[in-house]
Amino acid sequence: MEGFYLLCAHLLGDFILQNDWMASNKTAPHPGPDPCPNLRQPGKSEEYPGPYSLDADPLDREGFGKALVERNEKIANYKVQWNAYRLGLQLRAQWIEKQDKWWTGNFACALHCLIYTLAVWAMSYWWVTPLGLAVCFAAHYMIDRYRLVRPWMTLMGQEAFLMGPLAPWSSIVVDNTLHLLTLAAIAWCTLH
Repeated sequence: MEGFYLLCAHLLGDFILQNDWMASNKTAPHPGPDPCPNLRQPGKSEEYPGPYSLDADPLDREGFGKALVERNEKIANYKVQWNAYRLGLQLRAQWIEKQDKWWTGNFACALHCLIYTLAVWAMSYWWVTPLGLAVCFAAHYMIDRYRLVRPWMTLMGQEAFLMGPLAPWSSIVVDNTLHLLTLAAIAWCTLH
């Protein structure tokens, strides 16, 4: 009879009480390290004052030519720095977006696993132990958050089944089988 209650708890926690937001956000990837930790805006350019300024010597044509070459090199250097800065800003924005997705994914997965664990508790509160609930939460989190179905099916040599004509249902069936095996192990360890 406990198996029937656990099956009902699985259906309640994994399908009925899980909304679309939790389902679509619970497997976001880890953002990794900051790709641009030392972003700075380039300083103002220092240009040659030009031939008509008070600082320029109109008779020093060679100095003016050298200053013009230096000025063009500085402008090219600043353009490179500015493009690198813009690229850095874009990478930083992508990193922040990825980090936000990571935190959102962790929160969505933790909320889903909490609801799932509460559904398991509601259907088996008279016999399940707190350790069993902790194992239920942790195992469900690991399976859902890190998509353990894909490496498991790859390890078992089932890539064709995973990516074949039955996809994505093949991975959904294996995912739910892992969850039900976890519940069966908790029940077996608690009741025996």
